[in-house]
Amino acid sequence: MSIAKSPVEKLAEILLTEFQRDELEPELTKYKGDYSTRVLEFCLDRDPGDILAKLFGLPRLRKVAKNLNIQVRMAAANASDLVPLMLQSLGFNISPEFLGIKQAVSKAEECQHNFSICGDKEKIGLMTELYNEVERVLRDIFLFYFRIIYSEDYQKDSNINNLMKEKLRIEKPIDKMGLGDFISGLRSLNATLRSNPDLKKKMTDAFQKPYVISKASFKILDDISKYRKFFVHYKGKIPSDSECEAVITNIRILLGEFTETTTYPDLVRVNEVVVNKYGIRCIRAEDEFGGLWKIYTDEVLEANKLYFVFSKSGQVAIRPLLLEKTDIESRENLT
Repeated sequence: MSIAKSPVEKLAEILLTEFQRDELEPELTKYKGDYSTRVLEFCLDRDPGDILAKLFGLPRLRKVAKNLNIQVRMAAANASDLVPLMLQSLGFNISPEFLGIKQAVSKAEECQHNFSICGDKEKIGLMTELYNEVERVLRDIFLFYFRIIYSEDYQKDSNINNLMKEKLRIEKPIDKMGLGDFISGLRSLNATLRSNPDLKKKMTDAFQKPYVISKASFKILDDISKYRKFFVHYKGKIPSDSECEAVITNIRILLGEFTETTTYPDLVRVNEVVVNKYGIRCIRAEDEFGGLWKIYTDEVLEANKLYFVFSKSGQVAIRPLLLEKTDIESRENLT
């Protein structure tokens, strides 16, 4: 019975097929054994995505992708499109995409840079995308703090919609909520913290503040939310360029505050779980901005998953607050 080849062995076979020996030899100088063994060592030692992206030119990548029966428009495909598909086809685990506040910040910067040089239709598109990013960020913030504040209840019943209805009297399901709904939900969370001493203490002990969103942030949210209906629903008077530019500036200020105050918690991807010779267990992770973390916790974290983390000790995080960034709209949480 033949033994199935591992993803690394499949990658090594591609290198052996696609490259002449003299093309690969400069990459293999530190490895020992015969030629095919050294190629396999190289594939084990290096990041497989980097191997494909750096050794293969785009035409050769497209050729290999076609051989792997990857169905993409080859003429349009670039390396960033092809490499993840190829790794998946070979059987490698694919790192989940960071979808945190960094993307929203980048979108706001892009919007501010391009707004004045766009036509009216393009401006509407830019503003719509930016509002969607703000809504996504608010959604993450709301769900993170709601799940932390009501963590005991969430452990008993992970149906977010039921809990929101019970605790905050929010009738609308989470997947139907929009910008205004999340602003209202965050206000309800703040009000609950003010009126409930136990929850207020829990919040203060965890985050060193008795609220989720500051008054200054709510003022910005109120200012920008009144313009959203035109860009998302095309209702009302078209805002002027100066009004749009003011909205973009305010959104950049808002996102900056969320980032600097970690109102939006750090988003990390677990790279590996390491136990050293002394038995000390350390989780090595990377955040969406490229920062490297060492996390010491008794919780079980899985490699290649995304987690929100709130750490009082910085990137060497000692028993931080951790919450997996699950797809909260999945069936298991909504039904």
